[in-house]
Amino acid sequence: MKVCLLTCSAPFLIDEMVFPPLGLMTVGAALRVQGHDVTIADDPEAGMRWGITNYFAMGPTTPQYADAVSMLRRIKRRDKDNRVVIGGPHATANAMECVFDGFDVVVLGDGENITAETFRTAGVVELARRPLDRYPIADRSLVEDIRAYRYEIGGRLATTIVTSRGCPYRCGFCANTERQVRFYGVDRIEREIVYLKERWGYNALMLFDDVFILNRERALQICAVLKRHGIVWRCFVRGDLVVRHGQGLVDVMAESGCAEVAIGIESGSERILKIIHKGERLESILSAIGMLRQAGIRVKGLFIVGLPGEDHTSIGQTRQFVEEVALDDADFTVYQPYRGSPIWNDRDKYDIHWDDVPADQRFYKGRPGQYQCAVSTSGLTAEEILRARDSLERSFRNEHS
Repeated sequence: MKVCLLTCSAPFLIDEMVFPPLGLMTVGAALRVQGHDVTIADDPEAGMRWGITNYFAMGPTTPQYADAVSMLRRIKRRDKDNRVVIGGPHATANAMECVFDGFDVVVLGDGENITAETFRTAGVVELARRPLDRYPIADRSLVEDIRAYRYEIGGRLATTIVTSRGCPYRCGFCANTERQVRFYGVDRIEREIVYLKERWGYNALMLFDDVFILNRERALQICAVLKRHGIVWRCFVRGDLVVRHGQGLVDVMAESGCAEVAIGIESGSERILKIIHKGERLESILSAIGMLRQAGIRVKGLFIVGLPGEDHTSIGQTRQFVEEVALDDADFTVYQPYRGSPIWNDRDKYDIHWDDVPADQRFYKGRPGQYQCAVSTSGLTAEEILRARDSLERSFRNEHS
């Protein structure tokens, strides 16, 4: 077959040309192994010019779904017999919506297991979840120019890689559907690092695991690989795991080239952390930040404004936390409920209300000044939550200007 994998637009982002479509490149690599001719495009017309007559696939997030539906309709207008497959985050949580909107096939599970037969079936198809080392390395040649994506770590042009899939934690706001963590083998990770370095010239990597340091010994082994190849890198961590694993791991991370980590702090209020089942306390987060800074690793804090129970007091506690803690960078997002998250599934158990908003407005990470807020609590209106987010961001930026 000739298959066109479509990237959906993300106009809510400051810059869409930061991270390449790693998921599509992974699926495309698997299709190429099966002998199919594959391309990635951001417009179905480009695929049709390339010679596609039948087969398209995409994997949007929720705020990208409106663009996915628009492309579906354009493809079907050209030829109603064209087959369009959808997978990815939105489809996993909203499979029947995708069927009702006209997608031929909705795939759940590992996209690497899609086959020619999958395109010719109909409805919801459950693909297998297999050991990750069975899958080919994501094929970066599928995009027109991988190095056109501009992301830097430590002054070096960087790209993305994952070393595991899934997260075992049950934070109330998170709609991650894969709770059983699967790990790539260290040898397989090293092969991908060598491929990225020798084939594409990358000496800096963003490790996009939900939590990179879940397993201490494995993290140490990967650090040794990164150090051996002279990679500068960045990852996501949890504060309680940093503390549990100890300063020794943090020091090894720094020595192996770790320039920065991002920590999901969410709120400066212990009460809010308990409500959302974060599973850790501010004390451990503060200790982790101190340990990381001691090793010379930059720390970026990630905050969510408007979580269940949010009020003026909790906003003040977050502000105080930010003012007193030595963060190098911070993100402040507005809480956006997604189907499949514990809060969405049991909304009556939380002090939260939200309005139904169009899919393309359901983003949690957006352009400054263009955030939408659909949630309110008994303590704050949607307008007050939005103002609080903007104020926190301005205060932090002013402090670090």
